[in-house]
Amino acid sequence: MTLSPITVLAAFAVALPQAARAADPPKAATPLGTEILAFERAVDWKVVAADAAVDRATWVRLASQSQNPRELAAAIAGLEQNMGWDAVEPTWKTRRSGWVSEVQGAASMAAAARLLLELEGNTRWSAVHEAWKTDRDGWVRRVSAIAPPASAAAAPRAPTARGGPAAPAAPGAAVLEAVGSPEMGYQIRVPKGAKVLGKSKLSHTYSLVLSDRINEINVSLSPIGEDSLAAALSTVQMAGVQEVLEKSELGPGQYDIVALWGPGTQQVHAYRRKGRVSIRAKCAGPATQQALLKEICGSLEIVK
Repeated sequence: MTLSPITVLAAFAVALPQAARAADPPKAATPLGTEILAFERAVDWKVVAADAAVDRATWVRLASQSQNPRELAAAIAGLEQNMGWDAVEPTWKTRRSGWVSEVQGAASMAAAARLLLELEGNTRWSAVHEAWKTDRDGWVRRVSAIAPPASAAAAPRAPTARGGPAAPAAPGAAVLEAVGSPEMGYQIRVPKGAKVLGKSKLSHTYSLVLSDRINEINVSLSPIGEDSLAAALSTVQMAGVQEVLEKSELGPGQYDIVALWGPGTQQVHAYRRKGRVSIRAKCAGPATQQALLKEICGSLEIVK
């Protein structure tokens, strides 16, 4: 795979021998670093990567020692780059460009953890050791727990219906402004102040980091569609969601899906079609912001 430039990974060049992987892993400085290393050890490198593009010794130091979410996201990107196309599902070719854009814009541990979960959710069973089938559920729970809604330091908040304390609202999160792309053919309303994390032919991503500096409202758009609600559900589930909470078909090629991503974190997926143009919007954030996520994704329009 060819990865868009990420400064932290720029110096990586040569992989260590396979035998080096058998060594006991170092203790990581963060819980996320621990889980990145755990997933890397689960990958069956004899199957998926004859030659690696990223030097493992440097990569291990990055994953184990860094406490910076951007650097840990870069470590996740380096892992994905080494795994290669044979390790991932065919649909990753469509999603990858947007995923890389989100990697480059990851500003919180929660964002980096979601990227790791999505990569694992798109990894083929043939690319991991047999033991991963047993270990995976606990790993998913631990990674999901890295991005819970934050509680106030002074006093705990009331738990939400799905568990976990309520997340602080983003300043001005209810104020939406229209953005769009004539080239891709969409218009959507995103939180005012949201930053553009990346724009390519296959993905546009907007993000507003919340005041807790852990959670964010993330909106990504891709020129893809599905021919049935069942196919749309399958695509959403392959991305690693824990549970589909709501689903509806609005018309041919038009669907709304609400899914639980991790503890207290939800995604809304909106598929829209007009003529030959199809767009999918994915709106992710704290479960306490579900109404806002629905409003954002519900505003998606095709303008071609």
